Amino acid sequence: MMFVIVKILRAQFTFNYKLIMNIENIFKDKRLAPVLSENNACYLSLWLISSIKHGSKMYRHIYGRVIPYSFSDDKWRVEENVKVLNQDSQPIRVVNLHIKLNTTKIKAVLEYLYKGYDLEKISTILELTFDKKCKLFSTFKLDKMLGIKPTAWLPSRMCLSVNETIGLKSPLPNSSAYSASIYSLDKDTIFDNEEILDKQLVLDASNCIEKNTKLNLLGLDSDRLGNLEIFHSPELNVNSVKKLQLFYKNEKVSFKYIPERYENWAALNVTVKLFLDNIEIEKHQIQTPFKQNEACSHTFFLSQYYDGIQVNISGQLKQESSLVTTIFSQRQNFINSINVGMNIIELSGKLKLDWLDKGSQQKKDLARLNNTKSFSKYQSSDIHVKGPNIPKWELADNNFKIKISSLFMKKSEGDFFEKLADNGRSRIEVVEWFQKLFKKYSSHDFHVFDPFWETNGTTLFAKDLNKGSNLFIYTDSGGEDKKQEKIENFKKCYESMAPLFLGSRFKVSFVSRKGGNPAIHDRYFLITEKDSSTLVKGFHLSNSIQKANENHPLLITLIEESTLEKVTLYLSGLLSKKSALETAFDSKSEVINPHTPSSIVEFNSILEVKMFLNLCSHDSLEEDIELLGNRLANSNGSIISNDSFALSDENIELLLQYLSIRKMGCIADSNITDILSMNSFINKDFKSWIQSSYQFEHLIRSSCFKSSVMNWGDFFAVQLILKSSPERFTSLLQEWAKEIQLQTDEQYTLTSVLFAYGLRELSLSLMLGTPSYSLSNLLCCNIGILKWFGYHLLGCLIQKNKGNVIDFIEQISDKDKLHFIAWILTNENPCGDLKPWFLELSDYLNDDILKLKVSSEQCEILLGSSNTNLGQLNPWIYDKVIQPLLESERLHIDDITQLFIIEQMKLWNNSNVNYTMGDSEFSISMKLAGFLSQASCQLKSQFLNDITEKARGAERFIRKPLACELYHEKWSESVELYTWLYGALSQIIIKLDITSPKYNEFVELQKNLFELFNYVSASHWETVTSGKFFKVNIEQN
Repeated sequence: MMFVIVKILRAQFTFNYKLIMNIENIFKDKRLAPVLSENNACYLSLWLISSIKHGSKMYRHIYGRVIPYSFSDDKWRVEENVKVLNQDSQPIRVVNLHIKLNTTKIKAVLEYLYKGYDLEKISTILELTFDKKCKLFSTFKLDKMLGIKPTAWLPSRMCLSVNETIGLKSPLPNSSAYSASIYSLDKDTIFDNEEILDKQLVLDASNCIEKNTKLNLLGLDSDRLGNLEIFHSPELNVNSVKKLQLFYKNEKVSFKYIPERYENWAALNVTVKLFLDNIEIEKHQIQTPFKQNEACSHTFFLSQYYDGIQVNISGQLKQESSLVTTIFSQRQNFINSINVGMNIIELSGKLKLDWLDKGSQQKKDLARLNNTKSFSKYQSSDIHVKGPNIPKWELADNNFKIKISSLFMKKSEGDFFEKLADNGRSRIEVVEWFQKLFKKYSSHDFHVFDPFWETNGTTLFAKDLNKGSNLFIYTDSGGEDKKQEKIENFKKCYESMAPLFLGSRFKVSFVSRKGGNPAIHDRYFLITEKDSSTLVKGFHLSNSIQKANENHPLLITLIEESTLEKVTLYLSGLLSKKSALETAFDSKSEVINPHTPSSIVEFNSILEVKMFLNLCSHDSLEEDIELLGNRLANSNGSIISNDSFALSDENIELLLQYLSIRKMGCIADSNITDILSMNSFINKDFKSWIQSSYQFEHLIRSSCFKSSVMNWGDFFAVQLILKSSPERFTSLLQEWAKEIQLQTDEQYTLTSVLFAYGLRELSLSLMLGTPSYSLSNLLCCNIGILKWFGYHLLGCLIQKNKGNVIDFIEQISDKDKLHFIAWILTNENPCGDLKPWFLELSDYLNDDILKLKVSSEQCEILLGSSNTNLGQLNPWIYDKVIQPLLESERLHIDDITQLFIIEQMKLWNNSNVNYTMGDSEFSISMKLAGFLSQASCQLKSQFLNDITEKARGAERFIRKPLACELYHEKWSESVELYTWLYGALSQIIIKLDITSPKYNEFVELQKNLFELFNYVSASHWETVTSGKFFKVNIEQN
């Protein structure tokens, strides 16, 4: 026992405290009653490091916790998703052991662990069992040197109160907690490997803990390392549902508190403080009577404008009236102004960079490698919105702070990159560094001084240079013998990269040499305000980008402001000398656009075009057709827009021969991945196309056919073949498609560009309603996208009433007729009166194609040819097509029910959605309920098993301890799914004869599902969309 006397002014206080606490102190603490009081259940989790040393198993305790739970089962289990680490070929695992116990047994377990017993001995005494895997860890016990941390109230991790920004926080992100711990005095050796602190083990183990608990043992939660924490949140009930509801409005704040059965306060003390610019301006305080098992509520009316509010709620104990227990304390600040940044992506893609490929090729780095090759061009805009009641002094204070902060230098932005031989990832790191820099200064200009600048640097910077930013290069010519070659290289590089320089200027200047040697030596990277000489930032590079970190490490150093001024003066002086600069290349003065016609003789008629083709020589065919293209580009467009002309077979073969020569000798945009990937388009099968939401109009807006490699000769060769012989053109598209299928993903040849251009022409003709291509060729094609175009063309002709509907249908093969009719009927949504061709097709479908019994395959084609899900199909399809088939018993109810089950399970199995319900999803569930009620018992049983399995998966996560707090997004998705399952099952039961004993399983499952809604708070229930659609009311419970 120790006493401390403290004198403050003239008053004298005596504090009596114990240096050593016993575990019994924790058991008796009433603030931990939800965890340790009688008739409750708890969840104990232990995270261990498991290793083998000298043939013996070793366990080290990282972290553990005891929290309230809803039931107990007295069985030790181990998480199966353990983390396996490799340390010098020695397996080290991080495992999670857990057990659910009643409070009597949890106290005994804690006491025995504190005394040094292992799990096997404890389990024998308390009659606890192990599952098969967990038995391996039965010899685990806590460290020998242990102590007790007394119970403390820990604020929420999201708490904004100024005086609570330091110190240990609640283990829960959105709720405060009462916490006590059994702590280890030997925690500094937890991560030792052969008595040496193992960095990788620390990182892997802490990441494993963070993934499971959201605790950062290397940061905010480092004090928890080696502890066995006993805690609960006074704000949550045993199901982790919020007991406290707060409602904020401008003029009032209300609260409602729903206590649990163990709570028995004399009264609740509630305090509300208002803040303006972090200054307390108003305070409200009440003491409200407390009645056990009854909700407490109160409303405070506020009189002043405020931008922050703090609510404190505490319970006063009956037996000890001077002692209060904090239930809730949180500060909430409101937003007065907001800055909104918007980036509209205009161009994106991926580059092929041989230079970058020299770096790391490890599997784990491929994602990073591909990411560094990608680019996005966007237009930036910033919006600043201010609230109406921001205090004037706050604006003045903020402006002053901004002004003061500008006087101090920021942290350096430079970096160091090792040689490739020493670090295979270093080149990736260089590119990532420049990516961040270009993104940060997306509306600035860039000036590069580098005597050895070449095309690699241009390619690298072009992909990340934002639209509107300019790039100026100052380099050395390499001498008179190399000057022209360098100029041509820059020009060719710009031509291949022209789309990436859209809206930007690229200029290369040669700095005059001194005595035959380069005038510049050091490499500088300077950032200025756009179209201005105002310098923003400057960096010094230890070597050139051309061979960055290849022979030597690359050091990029931020030039400090005081030094940058001297560097600027030096460079300005160097460049201001007479004849100091020679423009090698300037995109502002260059016209690099193959689609820009030159000033050459025009054609006046198609006859002149034919005469020109007749005179073309095979020896100079490429030059002749390019000249033809340039002349047509300068001629009246109506010359070849007339559909009546036809070229001779010899002329068409000449154009085809020209295109073949061009394809062999031209690689299209070797540095640019086309936005439209021809490989993926062509390899996509026909079924995928008709079920996709892609529209042919999208191809018209695609920039893939605008490639700089396609000249006027290519353009008009395709046009002339297209206009003269549609049959030959569609066959040509098929040939090109087969060529592209043989290409690798990294190949983008002229064939890809020509095919993309051909698709664009198909799309344009369909959009204008003037298709002029061979329908039979397209419909018989085995290339999915071309056959898809054939369907669109035929649909266009039918809708334009270009002939007899049935005559058009007869052009399709028998096996494709059902496919086409199903496609056009399910994708058209008629408004008002049905069009005659709709009725004609539906009658033809019922009376001719489906006049006999409909197979399950035909049923799948009938409803699976839409680009929407079954819930979005027009009701007309069910009334005019499906219902007559069911009534005449040509379609079996099980076949259509099976399709709806598959569609429903797709929605429930899709992990990429949050299960938010809309009209179409609701429609699927309702139609499924109707069909299933008439289906066979076997199908009902199958669906019952499916829905039971999905419900168990969602239930496991909803019941997971503290899942709502720690994994709220995934927990919310599970609640949405679970409610959807419950609603769908309820609709099926409504349509079934529930008095029949054979449907008892459905009713029993419904009751079990409903019980889990105890885990959902009333406030969260308002956001559950499936609950609103199915009108599920949890208050019924």
